[in-house]
Amino acid sequence: EAADADGSVRIYAAHRLEHAGAWLYVSASRDEILAPVRTLVSVGAAKLLALLVLLGLAAWWGLKVLVVAPTLALTRSAEALGRGDLASRTDEKGTPREFGGLARAFNAMAARLEQRDGELRALNDKLAQLATMDALTGLANRRLFDERLAQEWRRAAQRGRSLGLVMVDID
Repeated sequence: EAADADGSVRIYAAHRLEHAGAWLYVSASRDEILAPVRTLVSVGAAKLLALLVLLGLAAWWGLKVLVVAPTLALTRSAEALGRGDLASRTDEKGTPREFGGLARAFNAMAARLEQRDGELRALNDKLAQLATMDALTGLANRRLFDERLAQEWRRAAQRGRSLGLVMVDID
């Protein structure tokens, strides 16, 4: 490689021609020689960039569909359950296999909580009945009488009315 008299850089090559007993000298402008290489490098870089963009988009889509969406669905169901929506469940069939076990466990937990809540409400109703009703006669006991009297007293006071009370001892 050397500069010509005009300042352009040229690449020189020589090859001995054995059968002719001579040398073959060739020169060409460096820009002419490197232009196809630069084109190949530019095209290769553009292809590589396009491939990286496609791979990035595929990775983004895959993460969105396979990880983010199922995670958000489970989060929404958990938040609904936390707000007291005991019927909240997550879709097990539309969930990727990796999240299927978690979705099934969540749904089983929600179903168990719903069942326990029903049992607890029934027991609380039973306790309220036991606390306010006489077990032998099934009539209201003193506790219920006191609650109702206080309720009626407040209502009469709010309306500015008088309150009457009649008591009968049945035994």
